[in-house]
Amino acid sequence: MESVTAGMRRLMSDAAWFARATELRLFHVSTTGDLGAPATKLCAGQEYHADNKSLFFTLEEASLLADDGWYSRTQSLRKQYGAIREAQAKVGIQLAELSAPAKRSPPAAEFAGDLAEIVQALSQPIEGVVVVLSPRRVEPGSQFPNELRSLIATPGLRKVRWVVIERDVYVARELVQELAPLSLESEWFRDERAANADLAALVGPIDPSLGLPGTAFKPPTWQPPGAGPDVEAPPRKNAPAPPSAHELRAQGLSPEFVLGGGQALQKLLLGAALAMKEGRPADAVRMQGTAADLCGRLSMPKAQILNTLILGSYFLAARAPDQARRSYQQAKAQAAAQQMKDEEVHANLSLGMLDALQGQHQQAMAHYGSAGEIAEASGNQALAIESFRTAGQLAFGLDAHDAALNSWLRALGIASKMPPEKVRGTSASEAARGVAIICRARGQHSEAAAFEESAYRLEHGLDPSAPLPPPA
Repeated sequence: MESVTAGMRRLMSDAAWFARATELRLFHVSTTGDLGAPATKLCAGQEYHADNKSLFFTLEEASLLADDGWYSRTQSLRKQYGAIREAQAKVGIQLAELSAPAKRSPPAAEFAGDLAEIVQALSQPIEGVVVVLSPRRVEPGSQFPNELRSLIATPGLRKVRWVVIERDVYVARELVQELAPLSLESEWFRDERAANADLAALVGPIDPSLGLPGTAFKPPTWQPPGAGPDVEAPPRKNAPAPPSAHELRAQGLSPEFVLGGGQALQKLLLGAALAMKEGRPADAVRMQGTAADLCGRLSMPKAQILNTLILGSYFLAARAPDQARRSYQQAKAQAAAQQMKDEEVHANLSLGMLDALQGQHQQAMAHYGSAGEIAEASGNQALAIESFRTAGQLAFGLDAHDAALNSWLRALGIASKMPPEKVRGTSASEAARGVAIICRARGQHSEAAAFEESAYRLEHGLDPSAPLPPPA
């Protein structure tokens, strides 16, 4: 789609120039959270540019006020270098092994020391290092730009060039002007006007009857494979006859879906999304409601539940909370009847979110707690942790500290049964920090310190026995 690809082409051109123009020290990219991952992949992919003679390291650790992320970046750097060294040895390029980790304070100094050692280990035809820093999150007020400025100015890192990709929060842009002309700036944003045009083209014309509740569903004419949407294929000699309902069922397919229902459903869903983007909530909820009903007629219970939840979010955006609640409750009842546990969890989470927005915190806690119970029983550990973590946060806000502890400890109990690398992507670390806050408020300082250490390990995917970095 042109709304996305136009910006991608510009970024690709700029990234390729940075790969060739080795005199540049900094390449700064501004983008959004949803485009951060592809932007990172595109920039890191310049490692395979024909003119590149540098090793590439990609680091996506967050930069927070409580944790600057440099200790984790150092671990990632060493791990990536080990893999690169092994791969280069197979093609006859020998890179020196790094010395044992040397603890330095602050952690950014340890990162700089290991990076300088990598620079010293370079061997022809490798001539430099490119570090792609793409933190998934940067908290305003963090020292990330100052730490980066210091690294760029470090004498032993002259052969290191930097790619900095910032998502939504842009704190390092000022470095572009400071380093000019040895810097390059680019961006990748979605063109919303073009995105709406792209979506409208996908939707195409919609039969007005499709968006009217209670109207009998008339499926579009069957189209043979290869026919474009809303295009009447020209008659062809010896063209195959449309498949019969009996033939489709024999193949395990739904005749109603194949013979037009799927096409109508696509139109309704895309049309509803476009209406919301264009500020037409009444049209959006009408088409989304019809889409949810159509899923039921097409014997698609899971899709019906999910689209009923989406309908609730549209009602909420249209400032109709009572109708949103009815949609969420309907989805919850449908999920329970179909024994679809994940969908039942999401319905409870939606109801809890709505309760919290309306100030009904006790009711919200109950819904989040129910979501956690169901998710844990069904084996969805990440969702269970998030549910219990949120329930604990609500309880803490009500000064119900015992209830908060119960929920947070429940989340941590689930996390203890998961591999550390999977726990890292959950909110278990926030639950551990919450427990530490309550312990410290109660004078249990040793317990608080233990939970704070646990939070660090959970956040960074470390084993319980892994050493922690020295205090800054």
